Amino acid sequence: MHYYLALTSKCNLLCKYCYGKTTEDFLTDEERSKYNLALPGEVNFSVDELLKFSKDDPNFSLTFYGGEPLMKIPMVKEIMDKVPAKDFMLQTNGTFLDKLGSEYVNRLNTILVSVDGTPAHTNFNRGVHIFEKIIKNLDKIKSERYKGEIIARMTVDESGDVYENVKYLYENEECPFSSIHWQMDAQFWKADYFERDFKDWADTKYNPSISKLVDWWVDKMKETGTVPMIYPFVGVFESILTGEKSPMKCGAGHSLLGIQTDGKVASCPITAGYKPFEMGDIRTSSLKDVENSEQLPDNTCNSCEIKDICGGRCLYANKTKLWGEKGFGEVCDTVFFLVDCLKAKKNEILELIEQGVIKREEFDYNKYNGCEIIP
Repeated sequence: MHYYLALTSKCNLLCKYCYGKTTEDFLTDEERSKYNLALPGEVNFSVDELLKFSKDDPNFSLTFYGGEPLMKIPMVKEIMDKVPAKDFMLQTNGTFLDKLGSEYVNRLNTILVSVDGTPAHTNFNRGVHIFEKIIKNLDKIKSERYKGEIIARMTVDESGDVYENVKYLYENEECPFSSIHWQMDAQFWKADYFERDFKDWADTKYNPSISKLVDWWVDKMKETGTVPMIYPFVGVFESILTGEKSPMKCGAGHSLLGIQTDGKVASCPITAGYKPFEMGDIRTSSLKDVENSEQLPDNTCNSCEIKDICGGRCLYANKTKLWGEKGFGEVCDTVFFLVDCLKAKKNEILELIEQGVIKREEFDYNKYNGCEIIP
């Protein structure tokens, strides 16, 4: 099982799409009652308690998460020294990567770094010179022989063009990323839906950019003889290619869970304190108890014609419907569009495989490594 461990809710950055919206979101009393608003800001359990919980799982994998987990470097090191996880991963804003030390950095299987594309766009969202700081730190760990996967994890919204930003991160020599993923800023908050025209943006900007990006992706295969590891494309196309029925692609509810700062295990790692997602507690629950508490999407997704490809997009969005059914459907329309774009390329890609230009196994990917796959 893969676990995201939230070490702290604190972060050293004030990103526009995260911190800004937490101060603007207003829920009803009924909605607020579903959240544990007294969730501690930092972990209140010991590393030994985490070790005891993990012992029965030979495939126990751990991703350090926050807030910004590298604000808790001593605890990161203690966990890595004591807990014999199969894999350690890290999701970070990248600004403290130079502080962890190569002994520990080089033990990380995967590092997901929050970066939104070009320097100008990243710095607009995340702060002055943040892009430059990230690249400097990534260059440092690469010079110290880091060999694991470095994933550029983008947030996409109306402020930027997904086509231009993905291309920049992939093609620019200064960007040392192994792969790219993006998550759409949609349905994580409630109030922002009424302040945006999401559907107009999706129809006139986002979807056309996805179409161009899919064309670029296939052209890169022809040009380079390799498949660019663009997770939303590779993950979706693998399902199209194999026809295999896919559960929630990010793993939430069945293969990737969250450990909150209070020790409770949640079916989705990003939804700290959301009571309906609680599946157990590392102090009192066994791994078997947690695994038997599997949570799945509701009928909205189960009756969908692309459910076996999409898997449900987002368990939290599915359960909360913060944008209502109308807003939920508007986001689903973007998923239909992406799937249709990739389906249209199936024969062309199959021909590239048959000709030996690319290899079939390049569409296999490391599942449940923090990439939601469906944006």
